[in-house]
Amino acid sequence: MAHLRLITSTLVMTGTIALAISLTGCGSNPIDNAIDSASDQVAENGAEKIIEGLGGGDMDIEFESLPEGFPESVPLVSENIVLGATVPGEDGEGDAFSVSVTDDRDPATVAEQVKSDFSGWEEITPWSDTMLGGGFTKGEWGVIVGVMPGDSDSDSIVGYTVIPQTD
Repeated sequence: MAHLRLITSTLVMTGTIALAISLTGCGSNPIDNAIDSASDQVAENGAEKIIEGLGGGDMDIEFESLPEGFPESVPLVSENIVLGATVPGEDGEGDAFSVSVTDDRDPATVAEQVKSDFSGWEEITPWSDTMLGGGFTKGEWGVIVGVMPGDSDSDSIVGYTVIPQTD
């Protein structure tokens, strides 16, 4: 049951990350740079409302910061946080988290760093060099992580979905 919840939550949160990144203009292009701070706030608020709607309305979204309560034991490849989200646990279970970061290095290099970061964790979903992602567990946390190209092939976006493990 825990694995089914992990997979379902991962799919929802992965879609959420992709939507948030596209709606908030994570990348750097001339059109995005022309938007002033008021427009940025409107875009962020709109993205948050859409994401909360997709997540059933219970998600807490933070832009450019880690969500409150994010486990310190989960290694992040970069401190350049784009989005942090918390999904309250069901039936007394702990909260789940989603974090998206950017990194100036190419996806292959970042993927190697991510694999190294999780070397002390148990692999629950084998790492895929084709998809640049995998799943890990350690202690009370399960983590699904994926690496994708950023604005170009020379930078990356890394998405982490962190789910509490239940017996």
